Amino acid sequence: MSSTDRAFAHQSPAPERLAMFPLGSVLFPELGLPLRIFEPRYREMIADCLAGHRQFGVVLIERGSEVGGGEQRLSVATTATIVDAERQNDGTIGVFSVGTGRVEVQHWLPDDPYPAALVTPYADHDQPPEFDEHAAAAGPGHDPDGRKRPGNAMDEVDAVDAVDAVDAVVRRLRSALAHRAEANLVAAPATIELSPDRSVALWQVCGLVPATPLDDYELLRTRTRADRIAAIDALLDASDDQVRFHMS
Repeated sequence: MSSTDRAFAHQSPAPERLAMFPLGSVLFPELGLPLRIFEPRYREMIADCLAGHRQFGVVLIERGSEVGGGEQRLSVATTATIVDAERQNDGTIGVFSVGTGRVEVQHWLPDDPYPAALVTPYADHDQPPEFDEHAAAAGPGHDPDGRKRPGNAMDEVDAVDAVDAVDAVVRRLRSALAHRAEANLVAAPATIELSPDRSVALWQVCGLVPATPLDDYELLRTRTRADRIAAIDALLDASDDQVRFHMS
């Protein structure tokens, strides 16, 4: 294999089979998902997952129903890892899972006995630098003790900018949630606790911003942190407009 072929193979991993759970809502990475499984095909799916790597995909339904099959599904999905599963007295299975990443469906397999697809990883294009709490506190290029840090100075500036950008959108979200509460519109509490890890907090913001399932899907499929924040800002603009209309 040539070096070009090896690079291409590295950039384009082979699709892997993943059991899929179509839903009428979006699961974001880092967020939890409680489910009550009652359809036989999905009870079998959960049993297979528990016997294996405990993962399945959650994909938004574009048209159709969650029950009965035949729905049309979108292509970007979230991998969910089962944290807990318990069979209930009525025969259903209570499952709690957590979103762990994103995948893109390359090919849908027959729903036999349950939905499954060949998927590949779906990652951000920019792969931003780590959100460095010390860099945010001390400024770019320095450790907390004031010494010059090694490495690319621009990456360190980017890390500080990333912290500032996420903190700004979190503040704006809290303000929007408070305004929605004042207007008696549906919203999470403005004081809801978010992760100190900015990469996690940004996905939590995606799950909290007032939006339709298709809006959530557009957030899920963003490929850069900047695009994600811009999409959140647009949804918060729409929420502000809704509050003003409701209060007028």
